[in-house]
Amino acid sequence: YSVELYGTSTIQTTNLFIMSPLPPTSRKRACLKVCLNPVRDWEEAQVREIGPRITQENIQKMITRRSIRSLARDAVKAQMAKDEESFQALLRQIYELQVSLDTTTIVPQLVTGTLAGIEESVHQQHDTLTLASAEDNCLDILSSASTRSAKDLVAQAWNAGQHTVKTRNRAYTMHPRLTMALSPQKNALADPRKVKLLQSRGLDTRFIYFMPDAARTLARGTKMSKEVANAFFENALRLLPASWNEPEESRMLSLSPDAELKWLEYRDKAEILCQGLDTSLQEWTTRLASDFVGRIAALFHLVSCDNPRTNLVISADEMAQAIALGDLLFEHAQAAFGLMLQDSPEEAASKVLDLVTRNNWSVFSARECFQGLRGQALFRTMKPLNTALEALIEHGYIRMITVKGKSGRAMERFELNPAVAQTTNAGDAGAATPGSGDQMHESVPAAALDHLGEVDAATGCDVPEGKVEEAAGSAEGNAEDSNAEGCAGGSCARVPFPRKQNLPGVTPQEAQ
Repeated sequence: YSVELYGTSTIQTTNLFIMSPLPPTSRKRACLKVCLNPVRDWEEAQVREIGPRITQENIQKMITRRSIRSLARDAVKAQMAKDEESFQALLRQIYELQVSLDTTTIVPQLVTGTLAGIEESVHQQHDTLTLASAEDNCLDILSSASTRSAKDLVAQAWNAGQHTVKTRNRAYTMHPRLTMALSPQKNALADPRKVKLLQSRGLDTRFIYFMPDAARTLARGTKMSKEVANAFFENALRLLPASWNEPEESRMLSLSPDAELKWLEYRDKAEILCQGLDTSLQEWTTRLASDFVGRIAALFHLVSCDNPRTNLVISADEMAQAIALGDLLFEHAQAAFGLMLQDSPEEAASKVLDLVTRNNWSVFSARECFQGLRGQALFRTMKPLNTALEALIEHGYIRMITVKGKSGRAMERFELNPAVAQTTNAGDAGAATPGSGDQMHESVPAAALDHLGEVDAATGCDVPEGKVEEAAGSAEGNAEDSNAEGCAGGSCARVPFPRKQNLPGVTPQEAQ
């Protein structure tokens, strides 16, 4: 099934990506099992029906392979005898027999718990598959698509985009539809590694989220009534074809005039909701109004109409149901993206500076910072810390120095700008403080924290792990020239330390 929302340019498939992070005690595996019961029963009935046919096919294929070997020997003899007519006739027979081996009865498998071999599985199942898992680490399944082609399929399978598979033996094109129903751990969306996995494939804005809420959690002992369970079972079962090896023709649903009007009004409402939202949540909200609501309305229609194979018009009431659910989904998406929102480089640098000033460290090491920030999701590795330290060097809050250790060996440390320390102690970010030497310098304003990381954001430069020393090396130089170039726009404050002119690999013009 597909649904035509507003002309042929906005045709949507009816598959959805659904994620519901829940604690292990929420009976999520039992719920998933109940939801899949109609599909499992249908699959078992199909296997019982096609079992004898598959046995006959296997016997016939064994005979065909032996015939191909016999004909191949005859073809070799005809070729050696230079009997071209017999040789070509034998080749045609071999080709026909070989083609017959590719015709096989499909064993239906509509649901899987892994993406291993995803391309072949989707191709065998008429370009349709469901990935369903309630395991706590089920988001890691998304990384099991081992090849680049398989990863592209996951991205294309949300809207049945064209996907071409090329192997050593054959090539084929398909339009995959993938449904996902995942229930990972409750804190999965707060894990930067898992969030990065979703964002790298653009999946974060394609999932519908149902977030746990104590106010909405069912009480222990609450059971679904038998009437509701039976109605769900029957409605799901009637949507499945009579035979998977004889698929029915595809069907296109359309909106009634009143349903279309409600949908267009909801799209206008979504444009207003997008104002002031984070970029990712804006994209999700736009997708909710343009895609999700139409798909949900189609699903409501299919399970509620008398005959889903002949009644192909979505009513205004069914669209209203989908819109009402869409409003609830927006609240849940806000909670989900609030967990997925990662700290920016500016916030990371601010956290490091706050740690240093709070502990009154005038000289400190990267290791001390890492130990002090341990436990925070952003600083799971040294790379974010090194990037934050480099940004602080860039804006004159700290500088790199060399000190002697207990063994007399030189060690690299960071020194806090005295102006920052004096400003923090005085509690006045805009007060002027005396600098080093004979010169008088302004203190670093707290507002300058808002500019931390601007060079990285503008240039896309990612400071490699352990390269803070290189960043500090170019900080030494003429303080007057550096301040003249870096503060040409008047947005930077003068500090006792010379500023670094540019990041590694960034031209002075880009840094400015």
